[in-house]
Amino acid sequence: MKTFLAFTALAAVAASSASQAQKPLVPAGAINGVFGHRPMAILAEDDPTVVAHAEWVHDRFFKDRSRVLVGDATVEEDLRGHNLLVFGTIDGHPWLTKYRDRLPFRYGDGGVTLDREYTGNRLRVIAALRNPQDPKRRVVAYTAANAADIKGINGVFHGPTEWVIADGARVLGKGNYPTAGVLLDVAAMQADLDWLEAKLLANHPTTAEGPTPALAAALQEARAATAEPRSIADFWLTANRVALALADAHTHVAPLGSSRRLDLPLAWLADGLVVTHDTAALQRGDRLVTLQGHDETALLGALRGLIPAENDHWIRERGTPALADLAVLQLLGLAEDAPVTLTIERDGESLQVEIEPPADGAHTDDSASADAAANADWVRWTIDPDHDLAVFTLDRCVVDDHYLARLATFFAEVAESGVTRIAVDLRRNSGGNSQVCDEFLRYVDLDEYWTYSASIRSTVDANEQHGTDDELGLRHYGRQRKENDRHEGAPLFSGKLYALTSKETFSSGSWFAVVLGDNDLAEVIGEPTGGAPSSHGEILRFVLPESSFSFSVSHKAWRRPDPSRQPAHTLEPDHAVPFTREHLVEGIDPVLEFVRSHR
Repeated sequence: MKTFLAFTALAAVAASSASQAQKPLVPAGAINGVFGHRPMAILAEDDPTVVAHAEWVHDRFFKDRSRVLVGDATVEEDLRGHNLLVFGTIDGHPWLTKYRDRLPFRYGDGGVTLDREYTGNRLRVIAALRNPQDPKRRVVAYTAANAADIKGINGVFHGPTEWVIADGARVLGKGNYPTAGVLLDVAAMQADLDWLEAKLLANHPTTAEGPTPALAAALQEARAATAEPRSIADFWLTANRVALALADAHTHVAPLGSSRRLDLPLAWLADGLVVTHDTAALQRGDRLVTLQGHDETALLGALRGLIPAENDHWIRERGTPALADLAVLQLLGLAEDAPVTLTIERDGESLQVEIEPPADGAHTDDSASADAAANADWVRWTIDPDHDLAVFTLDRCVVDDHYLARLATFFAEVAESGVTRIAVDLRRNSGGNSQVCDEFLRYVDLDEYWTYSASIRSTVDANEQHGTDDELGLRHYGRQRKENDRHEGAPLFSGKLYALTSKETFSSGSWFAVVLGDNDLAEVIGEPTGGAPSSHGEILRFVLPESSFSFSVSHKAWRRPDPSRQPAHTLEPDHAVPFTREHLVEGIDPVLEFVRSHR
């Protein structure tokens, strides 16, 4: 039997006559904005499955900064000052039951008050909310129609948006709560700009001596633009441009997305925007010429005001899903509503087509399914004795028992096979923990190598979010020759290394490639990286008090091991191998083809 899920309208958010006690607990900002703060409390329904999952989350992620409350204790405690994680069902969890009328969603046989009805056999909702006892603090509610489905709910891809709906592991929809018709008054916007400015100045390495000229100009422009009430969407664009003034891909206001996604699967290849697979109106290999009359140059220019980046390669990488989001197109003035008219080139012929969200309501953003696939094999390899080559693919930078065990197995198999060349494939790696590189090199017959230098700003916020007690201030650490802690007794590799890169290679993924390249340990092959060789990182998360926009701020700056190769906005490959429309259509991997034949 299928369960139906409906959302309540958000009009009450703007209704001045509603009492604070009856207002919905939204908007609350992106889900990711909840996790960085201390203290936290984990509230679990008194059900064995739910309690076990809540305790697993506590032990795995928040053991040093949270406690678990079960059953009636979830509504008896004073939780002001806390961010909350809530696990359970609406009817079985006392906290969820108490605030059910203020939740933005409903389980049952009701209708849909967003854009469509969601149905499924194992419905789950993950939603960011305001803490009803303390509106300055936030909640992530992990809910399900049945308590048994709370187990494993954290495996559903979530974070960048305010809500996610899933049927089991399959994401049905995700986005932010509707804000049409909701205006922010001048005082609210100015207060948020003051808060944003304060956090940027207090934490970012480049603002230790005050705002940069670009930041000061952006703040002045933003304050002038908020001299009269603005829509939430307009204010988001204004606030994000302030953060973008620091030219740091890790510092930005979390994007406004929606569940209204067009059936527009695109990749930005060497020869333009190309459709990646067939849809009702498009064919794999179609080249997008214009969208509502806007050509590729105009689209890229518009996206520069939206996406935090250190180079245009990253904007192209992050821009393709943005172009399929109708809310983004409206925000940037690229389209008013669906249908959206495209001019495409197919087999040498120019065609016009109109596209809309899929008729069946299926979610066209496949990041969730891609993430689920990566969970099973995000570190994997193939060994090809015929080409004397092992390809080690790392899609995420995570140093855990799984990675360490897989590394050991990989190098044992390489030694047994006798191949003398290893290609480290980082083309889908957008970051994580940079120590993945150090752990990899422990299996390489190498004495030492240069590491990154850093400027680290220890701040009140960094201490609070990381649970540290560091002396406040900005400190500089020069590059060092790192002694390679080689594995004793393990087979050490002494052959040839390659690093494979693309515009999706970013943050710690880019770091891995840069360490190999700057130390002349590997040849870099493929496309320029989306991340700059020297960049910022180690983000702190905040929420603007009035608009509830989540935003992140870097408090560390990293400089590449070989400073003589600066300045550089991207890691340029030693051997450039572009990925083209023809490669997509023919199903060819040109980078692997190059590596197989390269000596």
